[in-house]
Amino acid sequence: MLLPDGTFGGVAAVEVKDGRFGSLDTHVAPWVIDARGLWLTPGFVDVHTHVAWHEFDPVDRAMLPPAALLQRTGEGLQRTLRAGITGVRDAGGFGLELGRALSTLGEPLPTVTRSVAILGAGDARGERHLRGGWASWPRLAPNGSR
Repeated sequence: MLLPDGTFGGVAAVEVKDGRFGSLDTHVAPWVIDARGLWLTPGFVDVHTHVAWHEFDPVDRAMLPPAALLQRTGEGLQRTLRAGITGVRDAGGFGLELGRALSTLGEPLPTVTRSVAILGAGDARGERHLRGGWASWPRLAPNGSR
């Protein structure tokens, strides 16, 4: 839960009573705010982001040291959470190793789901196996990628 002071207090139950929001959970410091004119929403989900792309150019991205990648990605995800986005779907660049490393930071972060991997005619992982297929630039999207 994003608290009135701008900090993240974890998952909490909220009561709305007589135009006021208040905390019901005992693990969160009690608070009540005047809710007139405000909205109470569940967390938002960003369905297309590149969480680990801190440089536009692929060569520049490859030169970023792993520690800097971890720091920048963690900081970016913390800002994302403070903006009310509790889930993101990464559209490319977020590897499993980075996900494991982020989990060791001990900071609350949005849930990151990886999108599928696209294999195309220009992709060295699958190009020669895709020639002669039904399209000049076929795409394979295997499911189960997370």
